[in-house]
Amino acid sequence: MFNTQWFTDPCFASVALTLPIGRNSELVYRVPRSLISRVQEGVRVVVPVSSRKITGIIVGLNSNPGYIDQKKVKYILDIIDETPIFTEYMRQLWAWISKYYFSSPGATLQTILPRLARNESTLFVTLPRKKKGRKKTSDTDGTVSDGE
Repeated sequence: MFNTQWFTDPCFASVALTLPIGRNSELVYRVPRSLISRVQEGVRVVVPVSSRKITGIIVGLNSNPGYIDQKKVKYILDIIDETPIFTEYMRQLWAWISKYYFSSPGATLQTILPRLARNESTLFVTLPRKKKGRKKTSDTDGTVSDGE
């Protein structure tokens, strides 16, 4: 497990997302104090992106967010896995595939990550069917006729 003596608050994680956001499909998030003991590279996390919640993979940890303003960095919402689903070897293979095929890391991640591991939500909308047949109308006295 991740050695928390090296990373105390603040702790930042580079999270790879299955979004086509350019050549570098990683965003930086702050790790909440309550999750620091569980955070490690290769685990799936839930992070906010705009108004959505997206599943991503932690690909790096640091005590400094780099060139990003610390006040603007959003928090990781939850850690899904207790153990990494991506080993170091798998992450290196993932990076090689992205470079070799000129694909963004996010697009490659979406391809290699099993569908059940993505935790994507889908919205289905069903429209009511119109009943075929004669249109029924009601008279002013409350009786219903077949419209003939």
